[in-house]
Order: sequence, then C-alpha cells, then structure tokens
Amino acid sequence: MSSEQIAVIPLSYKDRYLDRNPSSPKRRIKVVLAAKAEEAVQSRQHTQDVFGKRYKRVLQSGEDGPQFFDGYHEAYRHALNRIEHVRAWGGDIAFDDPDGHQVYIIELSASVREFKKMVKSNGPELINTADTFCYMGQTSKAAEDRYIQPRDPDDRKSSEWGLEYFKAPFEAAYRSDLIDEFKVTSGQSVHDLRKSEAHIVEADVALWLRSIGIAAYFK
Repeated sequence: MSSEQIAVIPLSYKDRYLDRNPSSPKRRIKVVLAAKAEEAVQSRQHTQDVFGKRYKRVLQSGEDGPQFFDGYHEAYRHALNRIEHVRAWGGDIAFDDPDGHQVYIIELSASVREFKKMVKSNGPELINTADTFCYMGQTSKAAEDRYIQPRDPDDRKSSEWGLEYFKAPFEAAYRSDLIDEFKVTSGQSVHDLRKSEAHIVEADVALWLRSIGIAAYFK
C-alpha cells in the first residue's frame, strides 16, 4: 500500500502541438503522485509548469476527470480500463507504458514486524504469526541493482528503511524461489512486463504471499 495517494489524470494538448503532430491522440493519460496532479489542476499555467508547454489543461469532467487511489496498482488498473473504454468507442488516448519491467521479492529482517506500514498492510494476526517477511517491488533494472540502491548511503534513492530492514547480503535476501513458485501457482509472468502490468502483478504477488502465511509489503 502506498503512503501517498496516486492520481490518474487526463491532459489535453494545445492546438499548435496537435497541428504539428496530426497523428497524435488529442488527450494523454498520466499516472502521477496526487500532489503533482493537484498542482496541475489549479490553473492552466500550473499544468504547463508541471507537465510541459505542449499541454493545455487537466480535463476535469465526470469519469474522465482526475481519479485518486491509495496505490499504484489501483491507479494503473483504472488507467488501463479508461484506455480500453475510450478505444472501444472509437477514440484514442496516449499513455506512456514502457516495457522491460520485472517484479522481485526481497526478504526482510523479522524486526520489520514493528514497521507501521507493514502492520497496516498485513494486519496484526499475520504479523504475529508470520516467520517470513518480504518486500516486493517492480523495476526495469536488475533486481540486485534495486536491492543496492536503498542500502547505498551515497545513492539519492537510499533509505533508512532499506538499510534497516533488507536482509544482507543480496544472495540471502533475494527470493527467486518465491517468484518461481508464484509463477507456477498463478500462471502469471513476472518478467518482461509493461510498467502498468508490473505494478498490478506486484500487488498480486503480495496477496499470494499473504495467502501462504508470509507478511508482504509493497509501495
């Protein structure tokens, strides 16, 4: 579960951008942090400042307006559903959804049972009975690179959370066995995914881990 709300927002392009790009859809949908979306909603100028001069404004009508969610997986599910709906009615909408992503699982130390977000995500019963605790994420990099980042004090993406709770070394923390078991059990792929798919599968992996008695956390 994400600590910040995530927004799905539709943006319209300026006419001169469409004139220069006649094959482009007239709208683009983005998945962003809620604070960024709210800043862009304030005025046309804010929209351009936040997302670039090619955009006119954030569309705000009904179901086509900004929608807010508690996690990336929910936001991406909504975005994909909106795109499917628009295209089913003969329209089109641009959406950045790069491929080459994978889902990975890192085992955490037992002390993470004191981490409030872990408790909130799993509930006290599982926290008290689980003997394995895991973090799952999605990345376009190698799993080891994503393991190193939050543990490297010199990396801008380092975190006390990673330093405190990630088991060490990487070979002891990386649970490829659980990834393989999930693939066999669910029939779902965890490699070569689009970014949207990876965020959705990430949540599916967490649900599966909890179903077999493993406490799981993802952002």
